Amino acid sequence: MVLAEDAKVRCGARPLAEVELLRLFGERAEAAVRLAYHLTGDREAALDISQDAYVRAMESLPTLEDPSRAGAWFSRIVVNLSRDWLRRRASEHSVRHDAPRKSTTGENDPALHAEREEALEQLRAALLALPQELREAVSLVCVEGLAPKEAAEALGVAAGTLRWRLHEGRKLLQETF
Repeated sequence: MVLAEDAKVRCGARPLAEVELLRLFGERAEAAVRLAYHLTGDREAALDISQDAYVRAMESLPTLEDPSRAGAWFSRIVVNLSRDWLRRRASEHSVRHDAPRKSTTGENDPALHAEREEALEQLRAALLALPQELREAVSLVCVEGLAPKEAAEALGVAAGTLRWRLHEGRKLLQETF
């Protein structure tokens, strides 16, 4: 009982497990923005989606059954919010274009910099051209670095389905380049 009271003193009214999950979600904030961007292709939407995901995760925290799977659970929230945004955008028939992203490589050679930026833009365009299911799988595994098992859990599909989507997505990307 001393441990529980000690945790309350150190963490305020929140249980220690909740504080650990808050820390985990904070660490995943940048990854959530990247994931949402790769799924939507819209920077502003990605920022909004990642913030909404954090709020939803906090509101739904009591429903999290297995804290060891909190990362995949949080990624699923980001994926679902991205899907919702894409549906709304499709129904509104509005298209937004982003300004090209600035490179943070610090290269001094402008030609090399331009080539890399062009290659990145082609890759982004190819990723966004993939069907949504394939784009989600490729983004979670290849861009965000989730293990296929975690990505399957985040998408709510069987591991075999995820592996197939990943294979098909990679194949289509290879055909593009």
